[in-house]
Amino acid sequence: MQAVLMTRIPFICLFLTLTGCASSPETDTIPIPAAWTADVRTMVGTEPGGFATVTVLPDGETRANLTLRGGTAGSRHPWRIREGRCPSGDSEPGPVGNEVGGADDYPPLEPNEGGNASRTAILAIMLVRDAEYHLDVYESEENMSVVACGDLQSTG
Repeated sequence: MQAVLMTRIPFICLFLTLTGCASSPETDTIPIPAAWTADVRTMVGTEPGGFATVTVLPDGETRANLTLRGGTAGSRHPWRIREGRCPSGDSEPGPVGNEVGGADDYPPLEPNEGGNASRTAILAIMLVRDAEYHLDVYESEENMSVVACGDLQSTG
């Protein structure tokens, strides 16, 4: 019995190897995950600031998480990912670059008594690995002036 099993093992291994290595064009369309981080810095004064992580998921969606510190307790800060880089110098406080996704995709940040908040957005689109993006935080829902910005840096 053991001799029969020993003669079958090479054939089983060969079968598993051949079937495991085969691929079809349908399986090659799965996106390659990508990830970015950002150090979100104030555009005016010393606060707010924070950090963000953005990940393309294998199903083609993009997950963005933003953690804010130094916000005003009780306020609501909208935020968005945009194409391009953060403005520099004495730029206007308005948004720069095309918005990624829609406004409804980004739940507003609502700082607690300590001024901290964290939110996650799930975007039904896939960010492009080699493109440039940044993340904006706005003053309020009524005043869309950029108060903090962070350039997304690829993590690999």
